[in-house]
Amino acid sequence: EIHIVADSCGIFVANSWIRHGEEITLSHDEYRHFVVDVYTDGKRFSGTDGSVAISIGDEEKNRKTLNNRHNNFEAGDKDSFTIHYEEKIENANLKPEWIPSVKIWYDAVGEWKPAVVIISDLNSTRQWVFAPQKIDNEKEFLLIPCKDYSCFHVDIYTSDATGGGTDANVGIIVNGNSPLQLLNDRKNNFESGNKDSFIIVYDVPVEEPSYITVVHDGSGANADWKLGKIVITDIVNGLQRCFS
Repeated sequence: EIHIVADSCGIFVANSWIRHGEEITLSHDEYRHFVVDVYTDGKRFSGTDGSVAISIGDEEKNRKTLNNRHNNFEAGDKDSFTIHYEEKIENANLKPEWIPSVKIWYDAVGEWKPAVVIISDLNSTRQWVFAPQKIDNEKEFLLIPCKDYSCFHVDIYTSDATGGGTDANVGIIVNGNSPLQLLNDRKNNFESGNKDSFIIVYDVPVEEPSYITVVHDGSGANADWKLGKIVITDIVNGLQRCFS
């Protein structure tokens, strides 16, 4: 039997076997807890099968491996991890202006292209959005805070009508004034009855989508396309819009 008492925002972490008759006492006073959401670019060959690690506080001792046992970090995917530090993070505090310094590493033969990383501090309920900036000739990224970035998760549903899919190139424009984003396929996208997901990132603020323009270049042997609907989710605030 384990008795755990905490206030409404207390977080306790245990990583021990508990046997019959034993007791365990958990403390959270010195612990820091973060949720890390990694969004990999949706373009072909952007994913990796290699190992990925992150440090919050920019110190080697804070380096944590992000589990890649479940085919994580595939192109267009979001992967979420919870990491815990049992010691204080240097220069960390709960003041609103504090922004952690963060690095991310990967170990793979090819290149990996993370599009955006969002870190949520469970101790303070704060959240930061980062743009990965690759360090030259290294397999590591410095994460740059991007307060003004706009990041969207786009789900495109193709009609299940016979012949409804397309081999053409597809792009999207949000609100008519944002840059065209090509949704280059990482596989055979836009097939009849399929749902295809993409991450699009703007380095300038983009208003919440009120309308979208879909661009279709008519290329390929089977160019005609019957679009079902598009669902756009703002990665930062979770607001979702459906267009059909």
